[in-house]
Amino acid sequence: MHQSHAYLYDRMPVPVINPGVVAFKLCEMFLDLGLAHSKSSYPSPEKTNDYVFGSVPAVFE
Repeated sequence: MHQSHAYLYDRMPVPVINPGVVAFKLCEMFLDLGLAHSKSSYPSPEKTNDYVFGSVPAVFE
């Protein structure tokens, strides 16, 4: 998505905001403010299933 900035900037007569930078800055702001998703809407699992990831092949070794 962030590559669209240069394309749109050259072709549009209005200011264009780079969506990649905006997404990064929003994430940074949420972390700085200590914001997170609602634990009542998205509770942690009752038990962890870490063994599930043992069957995933290691592609990027």
